[in-house]
Amino acid sequence: MCELVPERKRRLLAPSQVGVRKKFYAGSAKDDGTRTAEPAEHARGLVETKALPLLRELADHWPLQDTAQRAWVALWLAMTLCSSPHQRGFIPRTVQRFFSSIERTDPMFAAITRRTRDEFAEPDFELDSMFEEVSTVASLMGQMHWALLRFSRPELVSSDHPIDTVLWTSDGNRSAGAPSGLVCDSCEIRIPIGPSAALLLSWADRDDRVDPINARRHHVSAVNRGVWIRAERHRFWQPGQTPRGVDDSRPSARLSVELFPDYDPKTCRRLDVALAWHTARLRAQQGGVEDRAVITAIMEHTSSGLVMTHQRHDGQHAAVFSDFQL
Repeated sequence: MCELVPERKRRLLAPSQVGVRKKFYAGSAKDDGTRTAEPAEHARGLVETKALPLLRELADHWPLQDTAQRAWVALWLAMTLCSSPHQRGFIPRTVQRFFSSIERTDPMFAAITRRTRDEFAEPDFELDSMFEEVSTVASLMGQMHWALLRFSRPELVSSDHPIDTVLWTSDGNRSAGAPSGLVCDSCEIRIPIGPSAALLLSWADRDDRVDPINARRHHVSAVNRGVWIRAERHRFWQPGQTPRGVDDSRPSARLSVELFPDYDPKTCRRLDVALAWHTARLRAQQGGVEDRAVITAIMEHTSSGLVMTHQRHDGQHAAVFSDFQL
C-alpha cells in the first residue's frame, strides 16, 4: 500500500513502482545530447547486491557478527542518505551560500571564478557531491552502536526517504545539511528494515552484539512519524495495516535515551573516537589523500570492561565509489 504524498492518494502498487525516479542519476549531457545514469547506477548496484540480502535477513540473524557484512550495510545506509533527492536539494543552496560568501570576503577570487560557475549547476557536479561522502558517512555509521528493534505486529511504514536522523539539538545549523554532519550531530538514527523490525543507531557506549530489543507500542509511533514526515513522493506499508502514529503532533521520543538510561553525548567514548577519526580523514582529504576504506567498530564486554575494536575494510568496500567515474 502506497500513499502518493503530493496528491494524498493511496494505491496498491508493485514494489518496482515505489521509491523510483527514472534518470534521477543521469549525468551531464554528452556531445550528442544524451545523458546516462549508468556510472551511478553501476556503483549503487554493487552496494545493493551485497547489502540488500543482508538487510532482508537481518532480523532473523541478529546480531550481525561479521564486520565486513556490517560495512556493506553501512555503505547502503550511507548511499541512501547521501544520494537521495532530499540531499540533492541541498547542493544548489550550498553552492549559492559559498559564492555569496566569497563575493563578500574575496572579490578578486570571486571575479576569477565567475566564468566557471555554471559547472557547479551541472548534474555531474551534483552526482559527485552526493557520492563523495558515502564512504565517510558509512564509516561513521559503522562506528555507531547498532540495536535491532523487533515489533510484535507488522505496523512500520517506510518512504522514499527512510532514514530518520534525530539530532541532539534543534539547531540545524550545526549540521548545515551535510550527511557527515547529520550523523555526527545525531542522537540516534532510525531505519525501518521491514514491517516489524527497525535498526536503531546511536553513540551509546554499549555492547553491540546483543539480542534484539522488543519494542513497545509507543515506539511504533516514534519510528513511523519520523519516516512519514520525511517522505517526498511515496510512503508505503504492508497492505491491510493502518499507519499508526503518523499524525501524532507530540515531540518524538528519543528511543536510545529511553532504552539506554546512561546515554549522554558528553561522555560517549564511541563518539569521541569517531569525531577524532572524522577530523583526521578530513585533514587527509584537504591534503589531497582520498581514503575510501570503510571503518567499523564493535564494542564488547570483557573482563576488563568495554573494549572497542576497529576494523578497516579495503578491497571491494573501498573500490565501489573510488572507481566511480562520470
